[in-house]
Amino acid sequence: MGGHRRIGDIQPFAELAQGTATVVYKGYQPSLERFVLLKVLRPAFSQDTELVERFEQEARLAASIQHPNVVAIHAHGQDDGQPYLAAEFVDGVDLKTLLEHGPLPPELATFVTLEAARGLQAAHRRDVLHRDIKPENILIADEGQVKLTDFGLASLIDESADVEVRGTWSYLAPEVIRGATPTAAADLFSLGATLFEMLTARVPFSGPDTSAVLDDVLHHDPLPLLDRLAAVPDELHATCAHLLAKRPQDRYASAHALIEALNVVRSDQGWTTEGDALARYLAAPDAYASPPPAAPAQTAEASAEAEPLSSTPDAPAPRRWPRRVLLAVVIAGLAVTGTLLAVSVGTDPPTDADPTASPTSAPPDEPVAASPSPLSTDSA
Repeated sequence: MGGHRRIGDIQPFAELAQGTATVVYKGYQPSLERFVLLKVLRPAFSQDTELVERFEQEARLAASIQHPNVVAIHAHGQDDGQPYLAAEFVDGVDLKTLLEHGPLPPELATFVTLEAARGLQAAHRRDVLHRDIKPENILIADEGQVKLTDFGLASLIDESADVEVRGTWSYLAPEVIRGATPTAAADLFSLGATLFEMLTARVPFSGPDTSAVLDDVLHHDPLPLLDRLAAVPDELHATCAHLLAKRPQDRYASAHALIEALNVVRSDQGWTTEGDALARYLAAPDAYASPPPAAPAQTAEASAEAEPLSSTPDAPAPRRWPRRVLLAVVIAGLAVTGTLLAVSVGTDPPTDADPTASPTSAPPDEPVAASPSPLSTDSA
């Protein structure tokens, strides 16, 4: 758009994306000496009252959320009759692009989900539903920050009469497909589908056509795929399963509850991953090394059992047996001892024995807009 007029006090100079009714540019705001993302409604649609209202609603709802994990709206309005909004420009990539390299290491997938959940919590506290959470709408900055973007399909939670299906088929919650009023639980389902994709690099629900995708969302359980991934710990598997529950009441009660659960996973795994690790992965995925798994905490009893049986430096380490095996051996020993005692009544006394003796012997499809909105474009 070089040579085109300024919009507001912003000079657009590089086109980033196009939608049916909108165009997204990288622009420069000289008054504040910063780059911005500029989204404008095409002049041909500026007289469409419904589209203009939808565009302005996106700007208002997104601007009401002030949080580090949500792309900030700097300005919005109309310039010579052309609606526009100016947003924070994020140097980096969207999550969908990052996943083209393959699955994220579990600790990074957990971190991205945690940061996205914090952004969702901020939106839900303002009574705003995003309604289109998916990898394309999660931005990863070069420095490792995670930001939600594109509130073009957002709505207020209290819009109880709004049962319009908005979003992308492969990430829609089942109840939304059935026509129920969307709630915060629907956003959490979409985030769960995104977490699944981060761990597997596969869309959780897919099919050759829209009908097949919808049937997949309603009836298919994608979680068995996680069972075959040894790198995914059980706690993270359970978190993903909780998010992808078919019934909204079976999911986390809120984004805050999800944040708490993810922090427990991080604590149990000993993961201290932050944005700097994500930035290293973004810069060189092949060179990134996951941290070693956390060693389980030992109880006093377990520590005592770990004591060596010999203080001789060159003595071989004792063979370790599972607790269940040891318990079975002890029980069997007691049974045998009881039998011998019964037989030996009136005979020679039994010899002492050492009671502690141990035994020696689907290709994913491209997501399809559920309710094709000319205002929803791919994230720049």
